[in-house]
Parts: sequence; C-alpha cells; structure tokens
Amino acid sequence: MRWRPFTEQYLDSTGVFKDAVISIMATIAKQENIRRSERILAGLARAKREGRRLGRPRVSDSKASRVTLWRRMKEKSS
Repeated sequence: MRWRPFTEQYLDSTGVFKDAVISIMATIAKQENIRRSERILAGLARAKREGRRLGRPRVSDSKASRVTLWRRMKEKSS
C-alpha cells in the first residue's frame, strides 16, 4: 500500500525510504499505545486509592425491573 499525505511531505511512503517511514510510524504508534495503557492503569489505581467506585451505578431493588429481580432470586436459589 502506498500513500502520500498532502500536508506532511516527509511522510511519503512511495519513495526510496518507504520502509523506514512505515517502520518509524509503527514504532511511534506502538509507543503511544504503551503510554496510553500506562496512563489508564495509573488513573484507575488513583481512583481506587481515592475510594471512587468505577463502573455503572447499582440499581436499588425499588428501581430494578422484574427481570432483574427474577435473575437475582434465581442466582440465590442455585
């Protein structure tokens, strides 16, 4: 696959250095993915330390649907 952006001419994948350009772009993307994962894990750890509860809020029995109540009763009887 060959492409040439209009705004960044140095990212040309049709020239002599196409393999180098693609390798550099892939390495940068991989590093950013690793950093993003680290930031997410750090944020989750901080939220846990601060006692925040993550996820969807629990529904009280008074607001729960009949199906939800039926499933809870079924789990208790098993």
